[in-house]
Amino acid sequence: MKYLSDLEIKSFANRTYLILKHIS
Repeated sequence: MKYLSDLEIKSFANRTYLILKHIS
């Protein structure tokens, strides 16, 4: 499995949060 850097994790988490916030 590819190692994810802290920046990538935060970017992914932030995108997911915004998407969930938008659709709810």
